[in-house]
Amino acid sequence: MLKQRVVTAFFLLIGMLWALFFSTTNQWTGLVSVIALVAFWEWSKLGRYSLITTFLYLLCSAAIYVTIVLFQWHDHVVLLLNFAAVLFWLLIAPLWLNHGWPTQHPLVHAVLGWLLVFSTVFSLMVVKAFGAIHLLILFSIIWLSDSTAYFVGRAFGRHKLAPRISPGKTWEGVMGALVAVMIYGFSIQFFWPWQTIPLIAWLHIHPLWFYCLILLIALLGIEGDLFESWLKRCVGVKDSGFILPGHGGILDRIDALIATLPVMALWTEMLVR
Repeated sequence: MLKQRVVTAFFLLIGMLWALFFSTTNQWTGLVSVIALVAFWEWSKLGRYSLITTFLYLLCSAAIYVTIVLFQWHDHVVLLLNFAAVLFWLLIAPLWLNHGWPTQHPLVHAVLGWLLVFSTVFSLMVVKAFGAIHLLILFSIIWLSDSTAYFVGRAFGRHKLAPRISPGKTWEGVMGALVAVMIYGFSIQFFWPWQTIPLIAWLHIHPLWFYCLILLIALLGIEGDLFESWLKRCVGVKDSGFILPGHGGILDRIDALIATLPVMALWTEMLVR
C-alpha cells in the first residue's frame, strides 16, 4: 500500500507541475473538466444515488457547466459561488460537523455538490489565470499542513480533534500544522527571489493579513478533510473512489482544496482587479 501511495503521488506531482506550468488554457480547462466529472461521480456515490440517479446527476452537472461556459457567465457565477462556498465553510460546515448531520436528502446532497465542486472548478481556472505560482503556493500550504499534522499527531498526539469523524487527527497535529505554515509563510515573505520571479499579488500585502490568510487556508483545509471524512463515514466507505491507487478517489485528494480554493480565488481577484 505504501509503495502504491508513493508511486501514485510521484506521478500526480509530475502531472500537476506539467499542468500548472506547461499546459495551454484549453488543456487546463479540459483537465479541470475531467476532474469535475469524476468528482461529481464520486459525490453521487457519497449520496447513495442509484445508477439512473447518478447518470441524471452527471448529465445535469455537465449541462450546468456547459451553460456557464458557453454563455460566458464566469465572472458573476464564480463570484456568487465562491461567496456562498466561503460562507458555507465558515458558518455552516462547523455546525454540520459539530452536530453530525447526515446527508440523507438526495436534493440537498446534489445542491451541496454543485456548490462545492463548481466553486472549486471555477476557482482553479480563476487563480490559474493570474499565474500558476499562485496555485503552487496554495498547494504547498495544503501539503505542508497535511503532512505536518500527520507526523506531529503520530509523534505527540494525545488529544483527539474529532474522534467521531477521524480518530487519527489530534489537536497537537493541528498546532504543528499551523506552526509549520507560519514558518513557511515567513520564508516566502522574506526569502522569495523577487528579482527573478516577479510575483504574486497576494504577497504584496501587510504581513498581518498575509499570515491571517495562510492560517485560514490551513484551518479550512483541515475542515475540508474532516467534512469529506464525515460524508464517507455516513455511507460507511473508506475512500470516495478508486481512481488513484493507494490514495482512493479524486475527492480524497482535493478535499482540502475544495474548502480553500474559493478563499484563494476571492483574495486573488480582490488584489489584482
